[in-house]
This record gives sequence, C-alpha cells and structure tokens, in this order.
Amino acid sequence: IWLAAGARILGGRVVSIEHDPEKCRAWRRNLADAGLDEWAELVEADALEVVPRLDDVFDVVFLDAEKELYEPLFPLARAHLEPGGLVVADNVISHADALGAYVAARQADPTLSSVTVPLDRGLELTTILRPPHA
Repeated sequence: IWLAAGARILGGRVVSIEHDPEKCRAWRRNLADAGLDEWAELVEADALEVVPRLDDVFDVVFLDAEKELYEPLFPLARAHLEPGGLVVADNVISHADALGAYVAARQADPTLSSVTVPLDRGLELTTILRPPHA
C-alpha cells in the first residue's frame, strides 16, 4: 500500500509477485480498499520463474520472500536494474542467521554499494554501481 501510494504521487507503478493464493486475495482486497489498485499490478507466479521473463526495468526492487530465496532472486532482480537502481532486502537483522551470507556478499561486491539499516527488523539497501562484469 505504501509503495502504491508513492507510485500514485510520483507517477510510477508497483509490480508485486506472489504465488500464495491467500496472500494474492488479501493483496487485491487491501489495494482496492485503499483505492490504489490502479498503481499496482499483481503477478500471480513463482518469482524465480517469472522474473527472468519480465521486460520491465525497475528503479527499486523490494525483497520480502522466503529467506533462502534472497540469494537466487538477487541476480534475477539485478538484471532489471540499471546503475543507480536499488534493492531493498527486508528482515536482514531479525533473520541474520539465514541472511548473513546475503548481506556479506552484497557488501563485498565492488559493483554495488550496500549498507545495513537497523530499522525495524533490518533492511539491506543495495545500490547498483555498475554491471556485474564491467
């Protein structure tokens, strides 16, 4: 809802990917109730399968999935981001055991600038500096 509200103000759109039917129903209901469904699109699919087929270029990608999926999702998402694009990974402090390697890999990559923000359960903010093999 917050992302769609921002998209409404800034002239963008939000694309969400979710495979759980119950979460999809709640997503649609919540966006419609907030009057924001015009600025958000739901793709009902497995992100690992659908992200490689997307034609979109994104400014921001928000990762909030099963923690073991962050690592395989990152390069798929990165392919849709240009330099200056941002990946926000949620729960990196509350799930430090599961996401510690994810954080370390982003912070060690010289093609990225990445920092952990101790807000709520922790966010890893990763900016793309240049393509991975530049």
